[in-house]
Amino acid sequence: MAGGRESGGASGRARALFSALWFGALAACMGAGMGVGDAMGNRVGSGTGGGEITLACVAGNAKLRLPEGLCPVLAARLVAAYPGTEVRLAAGDAPATATLVVTQAGGRALAARLDWAGAPPGAPLAMARMDAPLDAAAFSGFLDDLIAQTPRP
Repeated sequence: MAGGRESGGASGRARALFSALWFGALAACMGAGMGVGDAMGNRVGSGTGGGEITLACVAGNAKLRLPEGLCPVLAARLVAAYPGTEVRLAAGDAPATATLVVTQAGGRALAARLDWAGAPPGAPLAMARMDAPLDAAAFSGFLDDLIAQTPRP
């Protein structure tokens, strides 16, 4: 399913419903003051004393599509890892203090690294599932491991 989209059928409707529920829950968390900013770089919620992280998520090559919802999940995981920190999604080409560089993405596999401004590039980490497509829970666990492997300088 490289670059394509599955359409129609019950699985497409279930996937759309899951995505809607996931992003609804994420939006509720953002509104509850988890300190995650929106796509325009605006602050949503408030951090206390943990500073600010401006986050960008990029594809490692032009043919790669970022998995839907990956960057907002990373923003939420950074807030969880660094309590009191505001996380903003970088707008356009704005400079970022943290950049997720996705080097492989598919329905069942993901590889990425986390780069911090002013520090050497992070080590890549990969995951794959044989029995089910990647979902928000898989992203969360993977991103928690990636954050632990490449801590904030």
